[in-house]
Amino acid sequence: MRSLAENPRELEDDIRNQIEAFIVNLTLTRLTATIEFRLGESLGLEAAELQELDWDEVAERVEDKTRELLDARQERLLGEDGLITRDLASALERQGVAPLDDQARLRLLALMAQGARTYFNSKTHRQMRQVFTRLHYVYLGNALLADISAETLADDVLEHLEQAQTALRCAWGESELRRLGAPPVSPPFSEKMGGTEGGAAEELGRRVQTEIYRQVLLGAITELWVDYLTRVEALRVSIGLEAYAQRDPLVQYKSQASEMFQNLLGEIRAAVISRIFLYQPRTFAAAQAELVPEPAPSGAPAAPAQPASRKKKRHRH
Repeated sequence: MRSLAENPRELEDDIRNQIEAFIVNLTLTRLTATIEFRLGESLGLEAAELQELDWDEVAERVEDKTRELLDARQERLLGEDGLITRDLASALERQGVAPLDDQARLRLLALMAQGARTYFNSKTHRQMRQVFTRLHYVYLGNALLADISAETLADDVLEHLEQAQTALRCAWGESELRRLGAPPVSPPFSEKMGGTEGGAAEELGRRVQTEIYRQVLLGAITELWVDYLTRVEALRVSIGLEAYAQRDPLVQYKSQASEMFQNLLGEIRAAVISRIFLYQPRTFAAAQAELVPEPAPSGAPAAPAQPASRKKKRHRH
């Protein structure tokens, strides 16, 4: 501190070295912490031991540790006595000789992706069970889509959505038929839609689905239109500040309002598309349960009937 006060130029190199060492240490700490957070486990690297190395050696050391950690995890999960191997063996044993349908395969995929572990909670002093993710299928999906062109992928997505739309339409039609007391259509979801009953279910489902789409569209427009008007009003109030930047406020208002309207149309499309596949038909029993009032307990007096209309009393003040 005395040297810094008397002749600070003599400490210029020392201060520069200290700042450089601090920045390098901070960068290495953030690098290792980011990788450890992504992997969920510690790499076992200290910033102090990496600070004496150049950046190529640091990258090599970090890659080696990451590869060792991933190999150990793969052996722990998918090895001869791994966690996923044991879970799959138990699940297949419970399955028995029954054939694996699509639902069973989906359950096995979910079983592989998630695991459970027991740990001791120091706050409650009790053993807790925690569910964690073991596998991420998004990487497998990326690998499968890597060699597919954008046009082919778009066609596949549209075909999948059209099939989902057809399945929903058939489900709505069969649900409406059950609500009306008609016998259920066989096979489920009217696979071929060749018969009279299947055609009736599909046509009825098309009407119900059209009504749902209309409600979804109106709801999305109402919700987003109010937000759009609020933003346009805020733009109208603040557009006068553009004059300080030597820009015409009227021109800027027209440009920004037009851009906001185009964004509104895109938001409406996205909202409608994201919501139309979420609606599912309710069972007839659930709908009836909402309409039938709960019976009063035995021995309890009946609730008095509410009058159809009640005159308002005038109070003197």
